[in-house]
Amino acid sequence: MTRLDGKESEEQTDEATEEKNETEKKKSKAEKHVSFPPDEQIVSGFAEFQNRNADRCLTLTEIMAAYQQSCSKHQVQPNARVLELLQAHLK
Repeated sequence: MTRLDGKESEEQTDEATEEKNETEKKKSKAEKHVSFPPDEQIVSGFAEFQNRNADRCLTLTEIMAAYQQSCSKHQVQPNARVLELLQAHLK
């Protein structure tokens, strides 16, 4: 059995560390991914500002009507779950 001097030992350690780092980088990159919904499901706008009196509170009925009006204006179907949740609070 031969003995390694300090330099050779350090080089081997550095190489092993580099290989380990490369393996970890590849592994971590494989775990990450990004996905986007189809174009027709992406909402990119519809911010509507209305100058309302801050002291006045809206009723749930007014909120539902405004939501349905906005959906109609933008030619999209109202989300059934949103309507369901609003209606549940009306009772």
